[in-house]
Amino acid sequence: MNEQQNLKTVEQIYENFLKGNLPGILNSFSEDIVWKEPPHGPAPLAGTFSGKKEVTDFFMKMNEALEILSFESRKIIAHENLVIAICYYQARSKTTGKQWETDFVEVWKLENNKVVEFQIFKDSAAELLAFQPEIIDKVI
Repeated sequence: MNEQQNLKTVEQIYENFLKGNLPGILNSFSEDIVWKEPPHGPAPLAGTFSGKKEVTDFFMKMNEALEILSFESRKIIAHENLVIAICYYQARSKTTGKQWETDFVEVWKLENNKVVEFQIFKDSAAELLAFQPEIIDKVI
C-alpha cells in the first residue's frame, strides 16, 4: 500500500466528516473494520465496535449524542500501512449542554485502500463529565 494513498484516504475521511457525509466516510472502511474508542467513556460511545454495521450504528449514536463545535487535524503522518493524526476538537453533549475540548491522536490501519482498524486516544474523562456531570460527586 502506498503511504501517500493512505494519507489521502484519511484526509478524505476528515473532509467527509466535516461535511457530515457518513456514506463517504463508510465507503473508506472495510466490511470487517474494528473501531476502538476508550473503554471508559460515556455510553454508547465507549468500547470496541466490529464490522461496518456496528461502526455505522456508532456514528448514528454519536450524531444523536453530541455536536462537534470545532475540529482540526493538526498533523497527519503516514508510515507503511498506518496513518497517525494529531487532532483537536470541541464538542457539546446534546443531553446536558455541557461542552468539552481535547487534543487527541488517531491511529488508522489500512489494507487495500480501506480502513481495517481505527483507535483514538483522547481525554475520555472530560467527555464522560460532559455527559454525566453528576459523576464528579462520586469521584471527589
